[in-house]
Amino acid sequence: MARADGTPPAERTFDVERIFSIRKIVSASVFVATLWGLFLSAYEWRFGLGFALGALWSILSYVGIYLIVRVWFSGNRRRVLFVILLACAKIPLLYFLLYQLFAHPAYFNHLGLVLGMSLALMVVLLKAVGAVIVYQTRK
Repeated sequence: MARADGTPPAERTFDVERIFSIRKIVSASVFVATLWGLFLSAYEWRFGLGFALGALWSILSYVGIYLIVRVWFSGNRRRVLFVILLACAKIPLLYFLLYQLFAHPAYFNHLGLVLGMSLALMVVLLKAVGAVIVYQTRK
């Protein structure tokens, strides 16, 4: 069905690569982490610091997984060793950092840390819900 001005309706596309690009996810996560980190720091600075550190850990983990998957599926088999080394470095470093964060409860609140760790997942989920809503309204 054509629009009122006679132009054909917009093509319905669900551009996954544009919606879920790593740059958009990381920039949205950093923006939300900064905004909520400052807001929560005004409430209680230990809670805000825990949230900011948890969000940083979540973003680093997400970027690490993205790099591992991207290099693995690039088709260049010479990079398999690089992927294995990247995975072997990512897992111990990030989880050692996480252990250190949970081992020192005097500096920040653990609830803020756990909420911050779920930030990248929340950003991806909200972007997916928003994309589906926009896609459905264009029918």
